[in-house]
Amino acid sequence: MQKREAVRYLVEVHARPLRRSCECVGLSRAAWYRPPLDWTVRDAELIAALAGLVEDHPGWGFWK
Repeated sequence: MQKREAVRYLVEVHARPLRRSCECVGLSRAAWYRPPLDWTVRDAELIAALAGLVEDHPGWGFWK
């Protein structure tokens, strides 16, 4: 279970305060209010760099 889902569960099902729920699962309240980013959008620059390396050096990497 993700931390955000755990906080939501504690708040909605068990009627716990948001501050205590975030503290319990180790999530800051700022992270709770920040909208989650998709990892593909967040890491797009790194993904593009790795794809470029694979095109330039197809022999690099792991064997199959």
